[in-house]
Amino acid sequence: MVQPAADAKHIQLATDMQGRPGTICADSGRVQQIVWNLLTNAIKFSPEGGAIRVKVRRAPTTVKIIVSDGGQGITREFLPYVFESFRQAEGATTRRHGGLGLGLSIVKHLAEAHGGSVSAESEGEGLGATFIVRLPAVAMCATPSQTAASLAMRSVEPQEPQLASLAGLSILIVDDDAEGCAIVAEYLVNQQALVLTASSARQALEILERKRVDILLADIAMPDEDGYSLIRRVRASTTVETASIPAAALTSFARDEDRQQALAAGFHLHLAKPVDPRRLIETIASLGRVRFGVTRHGVRAY
Repeated sequence: MVQPAADAKHIQLATDMQGRPGTICADSGRVQQIVWNLLTNAIKFSPEGGAIRVKVRRAPTTVKIIVSDGGQGITREFLPYVFESFRQAEGATTRRHGGLGLGLSIVKHLAEAHGGSVSAESEGEGLGATFIVRLPAVAMCATPSQTAASLAMRSVEPQEPQLASLAGLSILIVDDDAEGCAIVAEYLVNQQALVLTASSARQALEILERKRVDILLADIAMPDEDGYSLIRRVRASTTVETASIPAAALTSFARDEDRQQALAAGFHLHLAKPVDPRRLIETIASLGRVRFGVTRHGVRAY
């Protein structure tokens, strides 16, 4: 999922699993979110042509996920606060500084929710950083016959349906995280969508005034003006086409109350980062049907 952002900066991603590190009992989507947040953070703070290594190791009672980079590093003074949520902005959704903030605080929250922990190491500014997530290990409980039966069942599972085409849809992605924005844009471009991007609510509103946009996909935590404010201003537009644009919030604010707040503000849907590409594409396709409607012959119509 993060390979396109790494490729854009010519960053090498290497993995080292060292055999069979062990088994954890966990929510796979949340573990994916932990790794995704650590990797996008590493890419953001790594120089062009840098390298990032992901290792998985078994300790006596834990499985460790280790993400290391040779990038900007963390000062000794800031290291104790690296997992705090927007320390300067008191956890607000409008932020002036990207990077070491929300993503890492979510990593800490999710690791602890699984009975684990996360720590950070750095020799100082300019010397890279290492993040270590520790999750409780569990013993393998499947017998050989159970494993064989499981594999047999998988072999007869039906293939996933083909992804929906987004051909002709104009989609505006609003996100101040350039790497995350590039990843989402690539998913949509690969499905023939026409993609526009904005790094702030102000820039998004300017684009909406000048361009035809079919679907809005917006982050919540952004500089100066957050996604909630953006969607309220969109819904208050005097231009009917803009005011009625189908919109989804794509955000690291993944709690149920965050979803309710996004819907109340005016978004049609709420998607938690990192979003599965298939789910993202199907969501965009459904919003496209809301925008245009579909006749029984499959032809879009206003």
